[in-house]
Amino acid sequence: MIIQKNYILAEKILRIGLGITILWFGLSQLISPQNWVGFLPEWAFTQSFITTITLVYFNGIFETLTALMLVTNQYSKTVAFLLALHMLIIIYHLGYNDLAVRDFGLFVGFVALLHLCDNVSILNRNKRKEKNK
Repeated sequence: MIIQKNYILAEKILRIGLGITILWFGLSQLISPQNWVGFLPEWAFTQSFITTITLVYFNGIFETLTALMLVTNQYSKTVAFLLALHMLIIIYHLGYNDLAVRDFGLFVGFVALLHLCDNVSILNRNKRKEKNK
């Protein structure tokens, strides 16, 4: 019983902590996209159909929405998978440096979260509870 409570608490702490971290990055990109252009991969500068600032905005929107989904426990397993994949792509493009090491830590956190949480939203849980009554 205590182990199950600790397991549930660990999942919440990890989910909310990772969500707040990604939310900070996403909002930062939306507020000051020019500060994030330098982190884009080289291929982003050769694309003529989309500006680098627009790419930063798209990434900021993606990170903000997925972070909010994590914090509110909406489809956390799917979101953890998407963000783990997102971190792998970022790590690949950054190469080996201090930023990539930080992102590797986030990647490991998302993989752990992927195994801790279910894929049901709060809304679906409430509907299930009502059906079981």
